[in-house]
Amino acid sequence: MEFFIGVAFFLLGVLCKDFIPGYAKKKGENIATKEDIEDITHKVESVKSVVESKSETEKSKRELKIEACKQALKIVDAFLSQFIVVNNADGTQLKPAREEVTAADVRRCHNNLILSCENPEIIELYMSIVLSQYDGEEAFAILERLRNIIREEIGFGKCPNISNEKAWVFGPTPKETVNKT
Repeated sequence: MEFFIGVAFFLLGVLCKDFIPGYAKKKGENIATKEDIEDITHKVESVKSVVESKSETEKSKRELKIEACKQALKIVDAFLSQFIVVNNADGTQLKPAREEVTAADVRRCHNNLILSCENPEIIELYMSIVLSQYDGEEAFAILERLRNIIREEIGFGKCPNISNEKAWVFGPTPKETVNKT
């Protein structure tokens, strides 16, 4: 019986010497690999979160820029409707339907353009129309320049050249005329 006990201890010693350390080493590697994977996954998720956040910020900035530019064109249209008069061949004057705009709208738009646009010429042209009165030809040329700069700013490229007669729409009531005196 002592012989069997001796063999059992011998096998137990071999098992402890060869198998258990190898098993423990492999188990430790697996745990380390699992921890490495968790760490890498955490880092990937962190980078993904930062990229998504920046993407959302860029999307919001682009939306603000587009809205500010559209509002600027709307305000410019309203200003042009106040003083543009076209002389017809028959001696009458064609006046567009008048649009109203408030000072608060002009300031809000100005602020949004400053916040969102990279090209300062957009703000300069916007303010030059808002603060001044031009004759029809000059106003249409400035309007066309403003539209092209805005198209470039928001990534749409340049607009094809448009004649002054087609650069601005007078509104749904183009027959509103006043006799020339």
